[in-house]
Formats: sequence, C-alpha cells, structure tokens
Amino acid sequence: MAFLLLIRMFMQDVSGILLATPMLMPMTQELGMEPLQFVAIVLPTRVWD
Repeated sequence: MAFLLLIRMFMQDVSGILLATPMLMPMTQELGMEPLQFVAIVLPTRVWD
C-alpha cells in the first residue's frame, strides 16, 4: 500500500493505476489474494487525496 501511495504522489490517477496494476497483480496472485481483494486495496488508495 505504501508503494501505491508513493506512486500517487508523483502521477495522476489513471496513469498510476495503469503502471502499478501490471506490476503488483502477479505478486498478489502468488500470495493467494483474489483479484477483487486487490481492487479493494488499490481503489481507495488511488482515490484518497
């Protein structure tokens, strides 16, 4: 989550999501996380100002 907040500081919402999601999704699947859980973490982090 800290990585997502760091990206949020330097990039706009859409470009940050497009950059972070392909990098983080394989890791979360390897940890056994469902895609919906990943979205539940990413979206509030991206929307939070």
